[in-house]
Amino acid sequence: VAWSQVNPMVDVTDWYREEIRLDDEGKPEASLFQDEWKKLIAIEESYTIADVPVLGSVGRTETWTRWTTFDGRLIADIEGRAAEFDEELSEGEVLVNLQGEFLVPGDEDGDGVITAISFDHSALDASAYLDTLDKLGRSKDIGEFRENTKGIVGSGLFNAAADSEGNILFSSYQGIPCRKYLDKDEFGSWLPGADPSRLLDGRVYGGFELPMKDGVADESHAEDPYRCIIPFEVMPQALNPDRGYVATANNDPGEITTDGNFYNDPWYIGGPWSSVRAHTIMRELDKAVKENSADIDKMAEIQGNNDSRLGEAFVPYLLDALSIARSTSELSEEKQSPDESRLSSLYLDNQARFDEVSTRFEGWAEAGFPTPSGVKTFYESPTDEQKESSVSTMIFNAFYPRFKNLVWNDEGLGNAWLWNGDRMQTRALMKFLQGRRQDNLNALESWDAETGESVFFDILGTDDVEKSDEIMLMALADALDFLEGSPKSAGVGGFGTSDMSEWLWGLRHQARFESLLAQFLGDTPSFSFLADLFSITTEVLPLDEDIKPGDPRHGLKWFPRGGDNWAVDAANPGFSGENFTHGNGPVMRMVIALKDGKVSGKNIIPGGQSGITSSPYFSDQAELWLGNETFPLRFHHEDVVDGASSREVYRPE
Repeated sequence: VAWSQVNPMVDVTDWYREEIRLDDEGKPEASLFQDEWKKLIAIEESYTIADVPVLGSVGRTETWTRWTTFDGRLIADIEGRAAEFDEELSEGEVLVNLQGEFLVPGDEDGDGVITAISFDHSALDASAYLDTLDKLGRSKDIGEFRENTKGIVGSGLFNAAADSEGNILFSSYQGIPCRKYLDKDEFGSWLPGADPSRLLDGRVYGGFELPMKDGVADESHAEDPYRCIIPFEVMPQALNPDRGYVATANNDPGEITTDGNFYNDPWYIGGPWSSVRAHTIMRELDKAVKENSADIDKMAEIQGNNDSRLGEAFVPYLLDALSIARSTSELSEEKQSPDESRLSSLYLDNQARFDEVSTRFEGWAEAGFPTPSGVKTFYESPTDEQKESSVSTMIFNAFYPRFKNLVWNDEGLGNAWLWNGDRMQTRALMKFLQGRRQDNLNALESWDAETGESVFFDILGTDDVEKSDEIMLMALADALDFLEGSPKSAGVGGFGTSDMSEWLWGLRHQARFESLLAQFLGDTPSFSFLADLFSITTEVLPLDEDIKPGDPRHGLKWFPRGGDNWAVDAANPGFSGENFTHGNGPVMRMVIALKDGKVSGKNIIPGGQSGITSSPYFSDQAELWLGNETFPLRFHHEDVVDGASSREVYRPE
């Protein structure tokens, strides 16, 4: 069996708003549950801190208290004032340490209540998770593998697997509480304080328990609302589907949210999910199945797909807006409405630039919206066509965040977005654009009959009523101004020229191989050099031979790469519209083939096998990873012998 796992948004943790009471010393003493004060459970823990003078760490042992509710929910935060470790406290005050933050519990907002945050997590009930992973790895066929997934509790992972007989499986199964104790209204929506995707009311609802039996989730407690588990057979799974493949990439596992609502299903397992990458994978797999070309190389090619799905979605609307603006500009002023006049002026003020963008984007669309870096390096020699697509990728990734921000940043919605704000805003924008210029066929609540589109396109605080085409052109003009502007440093800011052919995506979109120390040490100059010692930079792997000053590659610290947001070959630059590097990407590119009793394939990791910076194996795999090259997967003994570069023999004394 060959198998892999992905980490989607599965809700295996519930968070609660608590009300707590302090004792006379100021320590947390009890929490309110169903109109009764329940004693908190205090647990003392000791921590040994290493003596590392260079990091300012003094060796010592510290003992701190943490608390749980009566039913085991862990207290993660408590209302109170921030404090210092060594500050002098007043009578009735006590210093607590919660997740490394010091505070003195108290009623800071003066509402007469001291609140806290607690959580319950399904993994706290797991009894044999490592044994389950071992069983998965030892499964002889898909049937056995599927049965062994019943021991998965708390991981939040989805599985995809295949066996040597050609059977395939997708499974989202893991032990998940059924949450029958959470109240819903007659429409199936949770009542206030009972929504598991938000803070639950800890005064009303307690923690769940996932009963375990012989290492697997025990489904025999279906009548107990706090101990029941979503049944194995109802969890989204696919065994040997007719389409000939299974795929998973952190996506919706069973069309749970495709109707725009993840509250109206019989069972709640989480969401929303991002299905863009999975959609691309499935689109390419469909082609491969029809062409009978799904071999190792084709699967690796799909892994390396970097088509811009956002470009595919939004560029047609921008091209349409540019075309309308061009036509509008040819009308006499007396025939133009106020919004048409503004649109015409925007176009005429930027005519040459906008027309060039139109031409470039039309060519990009014909090419299928690829996102190559366009930069010559030791791992890539771009063609002229790739350079053209690279420029379009750069322009689009400067444009789209500005368009999105013009629509949303004036609304004052703050944290109203569930989960990922960029994802939700993008989805809403698509619905708004799809619902324009018709009799509100998409049933938009925000549809304005006068403008024929969503009211969100209007910028609050201006006298004019802006429309979507105008907003898109405003964003494009701002993006072009940014790209023409001066660079802030190597690889950052604009290009300092209006010649769009020099706006190569890879000169701004680069992969960062930062040491794990980087996040810990931050930007402190006295410490950041330590992170650089263990990072893979262009000092370690020079981009090309003899790069001289004046070359746009000169001074780049990181590595030009293709890809953009939500591509299969993950390289998300985010949505700042000004900073485009990425520090996350595929942790491996592995393809495995099972045929005729043989295991073959390929793999690569973004770094090397050694953590010793002087070793030739510290960064050798990064060289291949950057160019989407791989090593052969040497599974069988004879494969290892054939690929060996040396041999060591060990004999007993």
